Amino acid sequence: MSEQNIQQTSTPSSDADTDTSRTTDTKQASALNKTLDDVAEIAALASSVAQQYKEQTALVKQQAKAEWALSVKSLTLAIAILVCFGVGLVMLWASVLTLIGAALFQLFDSLLLTVAVLLVLQVIALIWCWRSMRYLFKQVGLRQTLIQVEQLLGQKQTCSNKSSD
Repeated sequence: MSEQNIQQTSTPSSDADTDTSRTTDTKQASALNKTLDDVAEIAALASSVAQQYKEQTALVKQQAKAEWALSVKSLTLAIAILVCFGVGLVMLWASVLTLIGAALFQLFDSLLLTVAVLLVLQVIALIWCWRSMRYLFKQVGLRQTLIQVEQLLGQKQTCSNKSSD
């Protein structure tokens, strides 16, 4: 009889163990499902970020092409205008220097003074031409594309108009 008591007392205990085991299995399955759902959500978010990154990259590429086309046109026009302007300016400047030189030579009758004044005038004209040319070349560039690329790469610095005159 003592064996029957042991068996009878062990039966409710094993039922409780089975219920605990089922509850534990259910909790583990629920946690596993939640984890899988979280992983799926993270994968969906990563896919969305990758798609947005591709779209942003395509926009930056499109902007770079547009800026490059404008820069090429601007540079071509600047060079053509610079050449035309340069030819006219050289002819005008040569005439002005000749007149000033002749007047200075007649006024002071000194070749050294005439050459010095003409040289100073020539240096002033070259400085002016150099500054004008620098201004024109500053108009050519890909500033907006560089800003977009830096933003795309997550850098906090932005390309600014750094002019050093």
